Amino acid sequence: MKKWYICPYCKKKKLIKYSKDAKSQGIFLLCKNCGKEVEIKINNKE
Repeated sequence: MKKWYICPYCKKKKLIKYSKDAKSQGIFLLCKNCGKEVEIKINNKE
């Protein structure tokens, strides 16, 4: 099952879609809604 990573500032815009086994750190994206830079941190434990 895939999940959406939502902006922690505006909570409205869906930034990326990721799977249950995804891991991420040190990736930065700009939110299209609020314009803030967001670090994508995904640490799913199996």
